[in-house]
Amino acid sequence: MMRTLMMAPLLLGALILQTSILNELQVLSGFANLTLLILVSWSLNSTDRYHLYWAVFATLFFSYISAIPPMIPLVVFVGSAYLARKVARGTWQVPVIALMFSILIASLIDGAVTILYLWFQSGFGLDILMMAGSVFLPSTLLNMLVAIPVNSVMRDFAMWATPQADDL
Repeated sequence: MMRTLMMAPLLLGALILQTSILNELQVLSGFANLTLLILVSWSLNSTDRYHLYWAVFATLFFSYISAIPPMIPLVVFVGSAYLARKVARGTWQVPVIALMFSILIASLIDGAVTILYLWFQSGFGLDILMMAGSVFLPSTLLNMLVAIPVNSVMRDFAMWATPQADDL
């Protein structure tokens, strides 16, 4: 339990890294969502049952710095963590495919929910195709590119934080 509490400073550090450095590394207007990548990787690699709690915890951090309402990151983070855990249980023999599928679906959920919210807020005045082409697709591409190194770090962290029964 104590080792899994290390996830809180890790999420806070990821959020700081995302707001300070990763937002400057853009393709068109899209950028990688490091918090989402960490949550999905943790859900895929850890064996603890607190992955949904960490998603809610990340929502609190993310809502503090974001201009979108807290319900959107809550839906995205909790839905993505839940989906990743289900995918990990179903495709445990091919972890790279599980990672890429989970990140792709999580990015789709993130982009779709955010774009729909902004579209409704603007009174249907925004061009959804332009938003999808210049924000959503580049963000998904960057998430897929950054997913492998983030997953490597999170797999090592999960193996340290939640040891298997035969390791004890």
